[in-house]
Amino acid sequence: LDKHPKLRVVIGHQGEGLPALLTRFDEQYDPLVPKFLQRPVTQMLQDQLHITTSGFYSIPSFMMLMQTFGADKLMFSVDYPYSDNAVARKFLDDLPVSPADKVKISHGNAERLLKIKPAA
Repeated sequence: LDKHPKLRVVIGHQGEGLPALLTRFDEQYDPLVPKFLQRPVTQMLQDQLHITTSGFYSIPSFMMLMQTFGADKLMFSVDYPYSDNAVARKFLDDLPVSPADKVKISHGNAERLLKIKPAA
């Protein structure tokens, strides 16, 4: 990621556990930054990762994502056929975020990242 700072990576399943590991990454890898990296590992991940919900519809873990990555890096997605789309929709409806953040998360971020024109 350091060598390709404009690269964007999308990770599903609420980050595959990465958000919970960020503190550990900082603890273990920050001493290496001056020798091998231009930025701390956590900073690289926060700058370049985009995270989808895809099948993980837990409000508490989603709120950790919001605190860690912010609304601009999160995207709603389903995990059909492995999870129920009705459960996914209820999760989206129940997210305790502002209306503006819900627009970003539900479709705005994906449109921006993937350069998709919104439907008319």
